Amino acid sequence: MRQVGLTKKELGVTPHGLRHQFAGDLYFDIARVKAPVRGGEVVIDRAVMLDAYRQVARQLGHNRPQISNAYLGQPRVMRRKVATVGGSEG
Repeated sequence: MRQVGLTKKELGVTPHGLRHQFAGDLYFDIARVKAPVRGGEVVIDRAVMLDAYRQVARQLGHNRPQISNAYLGQPRVMRRKVATVGGSEG
């Protein structure tokens, strides 16, 4: 990385910092909300969040979606509301 000038001193960025940026950008592209680490306070659907965390993890070369927590922050999710007979939700 130093040989090609990709250093904090030369560009003000680090390779790992670029990896974090990529993860956050990809999460936004998938979930359409900012990642928690970027101030995304929107509570999103659990299925959407899990899919986004899974895709980010895979793009970063990991199989466990939980690794995305290190790049995106701890997610806040909402449970899917399931309509029951009589119109009440559970």
